[in-house]
Amino acid sequence: MAGAVPDRDLIADPAAAFDVSAATELRSPTVFRWGEQQYIQGCDAIFAPNEVCGMGPLLTAPHGLVSFAGVARSNWPDNMEGAVRSGERAARETLATL
Repeated sequence: MAGAVPDRDLIADPAAAFDVSAATELRSPTVFRWGEQQYIQGCDAIFAPNEVCGMGPLLTAPHGLVSFAGVARSNWPDNMEGAVRSGERAARETLATL
């Protein structure tokens, strides 16, 4: 599946939606394919029905000196804002334990 859609098409589609020319108006468009990363292998969290209700609080709780961060561990799921806020929360927790 990796590379099934050429980078130029992935860039041209949103460029057209914003009525800009990908070839001339975008300075350095980049396609990042999470699934091709050696240790990441993708970025979506999948939960079974009711699993988040039971285990959701554990996703944001620190475990010893380890704090977890990411969009799946925020109040803003599937949103960059959630990823940033989650990272800031994890950083505060880590600093508080040092």
